[in-house]
Amino acid sequence: MAIIFISPKKRQQMIFWTTTILFTVVLVGGATVALLPELKNQLTLIPNQGIFIMPDLNINFAVVDSDKVKNLETFSIIQLDQSQVGRGDPFGSYYKINKPSVFKK
Repeated sequence: MAIIFISPKKRQQMIFWTTTILFTVVLVGGATVALLPELKNQLTLIPNQGIFIMPDLNINFAVVDSDKVKNLETFSIIQLDQSQVGRGDPFGSYYKINKPSVFKK
């Protein structure tokens, strides 16, 4: 009868891979159990909520020709203030942080 010694490094790798595979199987199984009803609902092509009946829509286009619409004033073009665009130092912080100095100058 032969005595086989497994090195500690091999044992450590075997424990690591066994734990990783077991964790992956549990994670995939839990996700499958949790998301399976949602996946079944997405696979149905015909919704089982009944038949959709389109309502009758009546659009009154005479409102566009009314005096209220014709008397509307247009907006003026917005003038941009180009005096200050951006910041001087784009990589600096937004706020100035005042740190008290330990050493007096």
